[in-house]
Amino acid sequence: MKTLTKDTFFVCIGRVCSMKKKNKSLILIGFASLSLVLASCGEEPKSSIIDTNDSSIDTSEDSDDEPVNPTDNQIKLLSPSPSEEIQITPTPLMNYINAKTEQEQIAALKVADTERSNNLTCTSVKLSWQKDGSAYYTISLSTAEDFANAKEIKVSSLFSEQEIYNLIPNTTYYWKVKGTRSNDTSEVSSFKTLGTSIRFIKASGAANIRDLGGYQTKEGNHIQYGKIYRGGLLNNFNNLGGLDENGIKTFNEDLGIQTEIDLRITGMDDGNQSKCFFDSNKNYVQATIGQYNRILDPESFAKSNGFDSYKLLIGKDGSGMAPNYELAASVSGVSVKSLRTIFDVLSKEENYPVYFHCNAGADRTGTLSYLIEGLLGVSYEDIVKDFELTSFSKFGNRYRSALSEDGLSFDDSGVFMDKAGENYVGFSKLNEDMLNYYGEEGKDLSFAIYSYLTKYVGIPSSTIEKVKSILTSTAEANSYAISNRQEFALSQDNISIDLSSANIDENSIASIEIANIDLGTNPNEISLSAIKEAGLSGEREIVVKAKKEGQDITIYVPILLVSKYISSVEEFYDLDTYRKKIDNGSDRARVINFGYYKLTSDIGSESSPLLSYKIGGYIHDQLDSNGNIGFRGTIDGGNNSVYSQAAYGGLFSVIGGGAVIKNTNFVITSYASASGDASVVGALGCTIAGAIIENVNFTVTSSCYGNSDSQLYGSGVGLICTSACRSTIFKNVSVTSPVKLVSLFGGLSYDGFAGCQFECFNIDCQELSYLAVKAGMGTINQSKCVLPIELNGIKGSYQTYDKDITPIDLNSKFASISLGNLYGSMNLIDVYYKDNKIEDAILENNILFFNIKTNFQDGVSRNGQLKINLEKDGLACSHSINIQLIK
Repeated sequence: MKTLTKDTFFVCIGRVCSMKKKNKSLILIGFASLSLVLASCGEEPKSSIIDTNDSSIDTSEDSDDEPVNPTDNQIKLLSPSPSEEIQITPTPLMNYINAKTEQEQIAALKVADTERSNNLTCTSVKLSWQKDGSAYYTISLSTAEDFANAKEIKVSSLFSEQEIYNLIPNTTYYWKVKGTRSNDTSEVSSFKTLGTSIRFIKASGAANIRDLGGYQTKEGNHIQYGKIYRGGLLNNFNNLGGLDENGIKTFNEDLGIQTEIDLRITGMDDGNQSKCFFDSNKNYVQATIGQYNRILDPESFAKSNGFDSYKLLIGKDGSGMAPNYELAASVSGVSVKSLRTIFDVLSKEENYPVYFHCNAGADRTGTLSYLIEGLLGVSYEDIVKDFELTSFSKFGNRYRSALSEDGLSFDDSGVFMDKAGENYVGFSKLNEDMLNYYGEEGKDLSFAIYSYLTKYVGIPSSTIEKVKSILTSTAEANSYAISNRQEFALSQDNISIDLSSANIDENSIASIEIANIDLGTNPNEISLSAIKEAGLSGEREIVVKAKKEGQDITIYVPILLVSKYISSVEEFYDLDTYRKKIDNGSDRARVINFGYYKLTSDIGSESSPLLSYKIGGYIHDQLDSNGNIGFRGTIDGGNNSVYSQAAYGGLFSVIGGGAVIKNTNFVITSYASASGDASVVGALGCTIAGAIIENVNFTVTSSCYGNSDSQLYGSGVGLICTSACRSTIFKNVSVTSPVKLVSLFGGLSYDGFAGCQFECFNIDCQELSYLAVKAGMGTINQSKCVLPIELNGIKGSYQTYDKDITPIDLNSKFASISLGNLYGSMNLIDVYYKDNKIEDAILENNILFFNIKTNFQDGVSRNGQLKINLEKDGLACSHSINIQLIK
């Protein structure tokens, strides 16, 4: 006789649930008794939700069955009792959040050291009821008494209780339970959740998750619950944690999250995640940002660290690294492009609910939370507490600043951690700098963050207002957006904006401003002096507030501020304001260029190209890959051509965060003479980070054939850039070259090629070894090279060539040639030896096979070349291999 185990018992229950109704009740009574026996042996199962789509479960109503207990013919709700108030915030969290003084807050934070292993989050509300013998039970739960938009949870007949997590605090919930029998729905009951306004989220496998909802803004509104969440990683990178199956269900079903925003460094500390973790069909946004005051503009960051300018911070050029190079390079220029992307996503209702995260959900996540909450008008006291709550998670302490010597208060440094090789945590320092460099006397934090986002990052005011409206569920102010962008040259003293389409009385205008800069009230005579002083250029938005038909109206006027129209080689040379030599000496200008430039004609010619030595040559800090230096403005080529050498450092040295290069044809007429490490040469620059390259063509002319292999095929040649390309978007870009190239993206740091996105990137290259390479002094690390086929969005054709000679024994029947791991993901089209097609060739597991006897019937020893044609997803590759036929 077989022993009835717990698993066997559950299988039996499933089968009973599918039996005819008249036979089911008595058997269920027996199983109910047996379940008590199993429970007495320590086998009582916990509550679970069943799948009513399972064909083994009868989901029809049982109108003829008797209940398990004949004296009860109705489901009865047991707990919570009607109108019961239930605390859902754990006591340690409550104590910290309610602490008023710094001393009380520190004492509450120190408790986190003993509670951290518990990974504190919300507590559950346990619902229980008396069963009536139904096949399963459906719990309806709603914040509305009429059960509008009720959440339904189906529970197995084995259970009579269910734990509910992630409820909104200080909210009344209504609930009822329905069975599968006719007319056996319970009465309605209610309970109220208690706790702080902060909503902690439990999602199995992940940690440090909470809703940004509940915080009060300065206008008296609240951030809405269920709109935007912050937290830790989801994909278990470096075993730091990640959603399991139940956690994924929480994200999709309970929270309904539609967009994942990943703030980590793409391709470096994100586990190579490339799509939404909890649902590959939902939005996944890669948006690398820095943390704390590393997101400031470089000049403000330098002043924050005691230097009058960024140039003084970085130090003079020399044979070695500048003394403050690492500190200067820590500024995250990449954040500019990312923040533009993030706020654009947040301005669209269809993207919500949104979840944003880094790894710990503390530093980069805390920085973005600071910007969002501060912008919405949440008090700094509340923002600080939201930040420090990470201390109660497994990711460790995050304090606003270091503790004083007596441990009873926070010191004035604003920095909690700043040790070489460890994390930098400077939350209060970020707030201090934000107010100092973007605020004004008498203005609050919301004003400062708005200025930061509109002045430095360049986010339109209309986008910010949409984000505010969505997150606080307040109606947008009556507004009108002018459709056509109006263009002005910054060489002018005054401008006039056209408001005719808004149809307002200009005498009703109360204010005109741009990025918190007052421009008066006269749209026909706006002085550009304050705009120039603030360093504004490019695509911006003027905000006009006026009256229309007796109602307040906000008019958004898109404008383009052009720093200069470029028509000559000399003017183009002047764009590299960072690398430019001063008085022909060794000192460099180191002025970061944020300007907007339009080409009005071709620059240079094939016979007279731009020459690298006239631009500036080599500087050590052009290896920076955080995108904080160099050219960070916009070049609109107007479909004109720029003729230049490819040289070490290229045209711009560094193209940094927020830069846009568009509508330009770059024609490479020659390679600069170089040797050794400097044989790594490229067109645009040494480094590109956090930029957009759009509608750009790169063409290499045949005149480059005259150069030596050391210049064209050297250790790390990158046609586009030479050292690193990170977090950059390429849209509608083409590369055409009749010249052999090692790569398009060189060459000194493989880790620097990460996070790039390719949208219609077409290549037509005579010979291209790799898309990107890692190279040192003359040696390519093939194991870390990147092939075009490895990235989505790259189309066209290219050729590769294996210099080695592969011997083929004519006495063998079959040839097997290993292609390594370079082309195994591509589909084999055909193989040719000279003009003769190789019959029956196949490619399996990166090895090319073909019949030697069939294809080389003459058996004559000789040397030749195989051309292997491959294709995948619109990208074709012709790979040539030298072979030696021997007997």
